[in-house]
Amino acid sequence: MKRKNRRGPRQSNPASLADLDPDAFEMMDDVLADFSVDELREFLEADLIDVPVDPEFKERLRRQLWDLVESRATNPASNRGPKRRPH
Repeated sequence: MKRKNRRGPRQSNPASLADLDPDAFEMMDDVLADFSVDELREFLEADLIDVPVDPEFKERLRRQLWDLVESRATNPASNRGPKRRPH
């Protein structure tokens, strides 16, 4: 099932890395320079750990998210999201 982009018209995926914004590569280089491959691997491995979830927390989060969805459905002005800086 594909997710719909709710922030505006659906943007296509770049056909290749050459289609990406050059500034994106610069930003990735800056971020990656701060971390080693081992640190990245350790960070990604955390997704494989089965962590028990507090049922009360899960229900509270579910309700908060649903309230957010409902409030945006009844108040279209809140769908605008944060303002983006011009490039």
